[in-house]
Amino acid sequence: MATTHQKIEQGARSREALLDAAIELIADGGYTATGVDAIARRSGVVKSALYWHFGSKDGLLIAALERTARDWVAEFEATVVIHAEPAQRLENLLGHVRQLFFERPERVRLILSALIERGPENDEVREGVERIMNVMRDAISRGMRVLPIPPERVHGLATLTLQTLTGAFFDYFANPDPVLFEQRLKVIRKMVALFVQHEIEHKSEQRASA
Repeated sequence: MATTHQKIEQGARSREALLDAAIELIADGGYTATGVDAIARRSGVVKSALYWHFGSKDGLLIAALERTARDWVAEFEATVVIHAEPAQRLENLLGHVRQLFFERPERVRLILSALIERGPENDEVREGVERIMNVMRDAISRGMRVLPIPPERVHGLATLTLQTLTGAFFDYFANPDPVLFEQRLKVIRKMVALFVQHEIEHKSEQRASA
């Protein structure tokens, strides 16, 4: 007979297997087209376990979104928010975005599917996507704190960067041309540089007029 500890471990493994399957299938085929039977088959877990862990298909989707955000932030913190000069941090950020597009596109597709297919009908899903965007913005903000601009302006720059990247996501999936994608990254790099330059010049003008 399995011990309590073994049952807990088995439950944790089945939960993660369901999340893995949901992320893969929903990212590939969309939320509406992905049934709970398909998720259970892909995960190798009985369907009743899905309802036990998540309550519903929407509950599974929200949990998948939250895990996607945690994984992204952990990787972002490890590769971008490190002790480095501002220019290097910006390059780290763009490199991380490049990796996200080319190596982990399912993360972006999952978020888009949730927002487009369930967001208008389910406030909890929409709010879950909003939380993810806020977590991503805050992570970008932490990575930009070394920039020579006022702390209160870092938040605005992080918001602008995330909004620009979100637009790039849609643009890339409409036209997944690697050359065009690199051009998009150059635009983001230039945008950040111009923002920082403007803030530095504005700060200098304020000091001169004081």
